Amino acid sequence: MDANFTKTAYAIIDKPNGRNIQKAVASTFVGDMFVTTGFNKTIFAVRQTDKDKIDAYKEWNSFRQTSGGLEMPWYRDRPALLTIRAKKQYVLTLAAANDSMYMLSVPNDRVKGQILIKVNNKDRLLSSETPLSSALELKDSMDIKDYYFTAGSISEGVFYAYSKNYNTLVLIDIATAKIIDAYAMPKMGEISALAIKNDSIFALTHDGDKVVIVQIKKPE
Repeated sequence: MDANFTKTAYAIIDKPNGRNIQKAVASTFVGDMFVTTGFNKTIFAVRQTDKDKIDAYKEWNSFRQTSGGLEMPWYRDRPALLTIRAKKQYVLTLAAANDSMYMLSVPNDRVKGQILIKVNNKDRLLSSETPLSSALELKDSMDIKDYYFTAGSISEGVFYAYSKNYNTLVLIDIATAKIIDAYAMPKMGEISALAIKNDSIFALTHDGDKVVIVQIKKPE
């Protein structure tokens, strides 16, 4: 899409022809690639390429439909992240910083707490898994294990993660996996994505069938 959200190119991924993505939940940019994860930690990348440089067979193998000029650049197109601590948890976030991608696992009925997952950009292999902890004293009614992160973005070494439980923006130091600050968010519907630019945070929100991008000031 361009700056006015007009579609400029598209592709429909051939889901059965590779690892099962199930449902795509979060995306981020890594260099010139648009990287997306399913909730089961299966990731894939797409990038724009000159149409005359596209491998026709791989294009047919990767996409059910395409406008052309798009390719899946990885040799193994849909690597599954083989986590250990977060093996029995799903993810709803994906963000990139420096040479790595990061995810936050979400709790379920059997596994509580969250894991900060770090993945190397080059080989797409697990670098580390660190349980989330807090450098803050939370309010009496709050439990860190209840945070359920549905959106996030990284800026200057801090993961700005939105939790639908408590409607809170949580700031996490990616070097230590510690919560360093937290802010109450205005009510704006279900938030499924965050992006940060300069001193603003842009939230993709859903309210029934209505999808809106909301701009708020980034906490200082």
